[in-house]
Amino acid sequence: MLAGALWIWAMARWIRKDTRVYEHSTCKLCGSAYGVGANDKGKHRQATCLACGTVQCDGCLNHSCGVCLVGLLSRTDLVCGYKNCGRQAIARAPRVQYVCLRHAKTCQQYKTFDKRVLMVWDVIQEALSTRDKHWILVDD
Repeated sequence: MLAGALWIWAMARWIRKDTRVYEHSTCKLCGSAYGVGANDKGKHRQATCLACGTVQCDGCLNHSCGVCLVGLLSRTDLVCGYKNCGRQAIARAPRVQYVCLRHAKTCQQYKTFDKRVLMVWDVIQEALSTRDKHWILVDD
């Protein structure tokens, strides 16, 4: 029973709740008219965000996560931009371009409207806490 449940979970992905699929949409899940090949059976390939772990369509998001907005989708060839780090990058960041998991917790990302300075990791966690408002988990 557990193996069947894990298989179903592996076939599910997150899409926006306000997604509209039109006749010209090539991906029948996210509604995008971009990036679906003939062998993909009318759907984008799945991609997992390396920062927040959200499985989603690997469409026209420039390999960036649509949920946390800073995470990278399945790009293992990028390395952290901090000097002498060399670890795999999981997210985009100012000044150094890409950060690993360790540096995502210390790298400053944004100043918010109320003058808070957020680390990259805080941006990811806030996006995950609000993911259920705008995204829905669907089966392939």
